[in-house]
Amino acid sequence: MIFRNLLLSVVLFALCGCASKAPSFQYYVLHQPESLAATPATPNQSVILNSLQLPDYLKQRGLVMQTSATQLHFSTLHLWAEPLDNGMTQALRNSLMENSGVLIAPLDMAELSSATRITVLVEDFVATHNGEVVLKGQYWLTYPSKSPQVFLFDFRLPLTQDGFSHAVEQMRKLVDTLGQDIARHLSEQ
Repeated sequence: MIFRNLLLSVVLFALCGCASKAPSFQYYVLHQPESLAATPATPNQSVILNSLQLPDYLKQRGLVMQTSATQLHFSTLHLWAEPLDNGMTQALRNSLMENSGVLIAPLDMAELSSATRITVLVEDFVATHNGEVVLKGQYWLTYPSKSPQVFLFDFRLPLTQDGFSHAVEQMRKLVDTLGQDIARHLSEQ
């Protein structure tokens, strides 16, 4: 009888262990590590990124999905591998260099004190319940010798597949679109 109860306890314990599988975390980066950051010997232009500001709801690890007109879902299993502002800065830097030869120099570069400065304020960067990814906000170009200019942006791409992986791919494309828009305005100065 004791042996049977012991055996039954072992079997139940083993079944409980199988039933409680640990969650599988998925980590994402916004920039593309595999892209070649081809830096020309002399960039077409050097600028300084003063700051890239994100709304509070994006200052956490979990990827965010808008589930209704008023609700956001913060994933606990799908996480950014780095702070989103770092990933977005790196993706924007790569976009400007690869597409336009614009080099974003570090903020503390003293010899570039006369460089144009960029300040980016992101208001929304989210996959929505309407089946699209949205990147909207504004950026300022502050020139050494003329008045600053402000530009509003509202870029959107459809979500054609389910899942966070596809949403992140679309987010990368939107950051690239933002880089192209900034480069276009820089070339007009």
